[in-house]
Amino acid sequence: MDILSLYNLSDEEYVIQRAKNALITDPISAKAWMITAKTLYPNNFGVQFEAYRIEKTAGHLKEAAKCFSDLIGKFHQHLEFWDEINKVTSALKIDSDLDVEKQFLSKMFKHIPPEIQHKLLLITADHCEDTMEHCKLLLLLLQKFPSAIPNHAPALIDTLLSAEKHSHASNHPINNYRKILVCELLPLLNEETVSVELSSKLVYKLLHKAIEYYVHSLNFHNNSGQGISNAELSWDKLCNVLEFSGRQLGWDPYLINFGQNW
Repeated sequence: MDILSLYNLSDEEYVIQRAKNALITDPISAKAWMITAKTLYPNNFGVQFEAYRIEKTAGHLKEAAKCFSDLIGKFHQHLEFWDEINKVTSALKIDSDLDVEKQFLSKMFKHIPPEIQHKLLLITADHCEDTMEHCKLLLLLLQKFPSAIPNHAPALIDTLLSAEKHSHASNHPINNYRKILVCELLPLLNEETVSVELSSKLVYKLLHKAIEYYVHSLNFHNNSGQGISNAELSWDKLCNVLEFSGRQLGWDPYLINFGQNW
């Protein structure tokens, strides 16, 4: 950009442009310009977002995480920022992706303070219009923050049950919603460190859903000749669900201690 064009910019745009111009040839100068801009205009989204993009482009994990955290705190409702939020949460769900940007964002997330991580996952789940993605994001939140289970697990259970009921696969126990419920959420609730209160009616429904799922899974393994190991794994998982159900329903311990009595 030529000098004449710089004169036509607002003060905020001028400082940002000076930082951009210096980024390629003089990164230290560019950072100085952005520090100046962030200090002068702390409530300007354009300035704060550009500071984040500069740190991201430079590959600075900690600095980018700091800028991203500031943006979450002040500007998470800004439409332009939502594209970046979605990129971050998408990167968290793909472990083996070789995309350089997603790898950076996944690593950057680890440098974000836990309370901001929690807020990021929660607002993204609430903002998501796709039910399956909403469920996956809430599950990710619970996996990373077990302390959130008492508050958010019951709602996730209700969402999964309702989504399955209204899906085209509602008549078949082996479906994506049931898989998340039985194979990922219930084992999470069965952790010794987790405490969650569910109604007896809901526990019986979950037990029924799990039995249906694993019985059909066992039949599939037997018919497809996939071997004994898969069948044993299904039985182990079903026993874990029975243990969880028994604790929730107050059964006598000897009824759910499968290691010694079954």
